[in-house]
Amino acid sequence: MPIWLVRYKTGFFKVFTIPPKAIIFPFIGLGSYSLLYAAAFKNSPVEEANLINYLWPLFIILFSGLLPNHQLKPFMLIGSIIAFSGVIFLKGGLHFDFSGFQFGHVMALIAALHWSVYSLIIKHQKLSSTGVPVSALYRAIAFFVLHILFGPEQSLENFALLNAAALGAIVGIGYYCWDIAMKHGDALSMSIFAYFTPLLSTILLVTFSYPIFTANLGIATILIILGTLIASKDKIERLIRRQKA
Repeated sequence: MPIWLVRYKTGFFKVFTIPPKAIIFPFIGLGSYSLLYAAAFKNSPVEEANLINYLWPLFIILFSGLLPNHQLKPFMLIGSIIAFSGVIFLKGGLHFDFSGFQFGHVMALIAALHWSVYSLIIKHQKLSSTGVPVSALYRAIAFFVLHILFGPEQSLENFALLNAAALGAIVGIGYYCWDIAMKHGDALSMSIFAYFTPLLSTILLVTFSYPIFTANLGIATILIILGTLIASKDKIERLIRRQKA
């Protein structure tokens, strides 16, 4: 809600003039994705669920060929596959054991498909981004009620509650920024550069928590950067031509 007020510099009661569709769509889309994501993490190993979920940039690249004014080129697909192989190394190399495929793995795959389709829908429909922060408030209330009704009984300290609130705010800002990026940017570029997300999060973890630079991290860094450069070949060539002009 504060994001909405700062971004659009309007009074609080202007919130109620936002078209209902602009609130309902992200409420359902982001809310259902959050439920799928949580179910995946709860019912399978976290690293494996996260790896499967990170198929969504590849799905967006594949599905974006169906959008107007978007053309999927072979080097984009090759680059995205190379970048995803970097995510595999980042999450533990080739040592994952998927022989015991679990319910959480299925939820992670559905979550990846869900997020890619949701992202392309917001790109195509051009709904106003003003409803995203407001829908976040409604989602927070809905999830709080669901937790009270069905969640485990546990007492949380004030510090834990503050951490949860801060994490929720960060995730909400991320959803809002992604909504704007998809509406006003190129879907293929957004998906390609999304592969830097797990890389940056791991680098931050190494920098501030566990200062251990592993071989997997080095290989992942090279593969993600190489894949991104290959997939962005058109834009790099355009930039070079512009600099020479």
